[in-house]
Amino acid sequence: MATHKHKQEAVIISPNRTKLHLTHKSHFENNDDDKDKHMPKVLKNVFHEHKFNLADGSSLFNLYELAAALKDMNGDVFSHHVNDSKNDFANWVKNVMHEHDLADQLSCIKSKQETEAAVLRHLVNNLAQGPVAHDYMNVNNFFNLVK
Repeated sequence: MATHKHKQEAVIISPNRTKLHLTHKSHFENNDDDKDKHMPKVLKNVFHEHKFNLADGSSLFNLYELAAALKDMNGDVFSHHVNDSKNDFANWVKNVMHEHDLADQLSCIKSKQETEAAVLRHLVNNLAQGPVAHDYMNVNNFFNLVK
């Protein structure tokens, strides 16, 4: 498995306000086959060590999985990650996915429905600009998310 060669820096602030500066290669998996080289970034999986661990024990590896999880997410799980003092989804989208526009939107949102809508809009907008979505995922499952 190859990785992108772009170095990026992330700053993580722990609950005790300690700053951790990380310089690393891309967080995204990149297989060598031609199909994956052209896969839209919004559908690519992050490496296992950069996955998002939900409070219910499940894990997310890309924005599509975040949208799917939000659809059926328990209110307590959502509130664990998004409340008046934090927005874990916005932080993950910014620091791991490097989708800064979406992260800025999410940081202002406190409801599950608005979070889901923002993620779905971002996916649709990005997929509309790239290769046909059905090459990379089950389109029927995608449209079930927006029902």
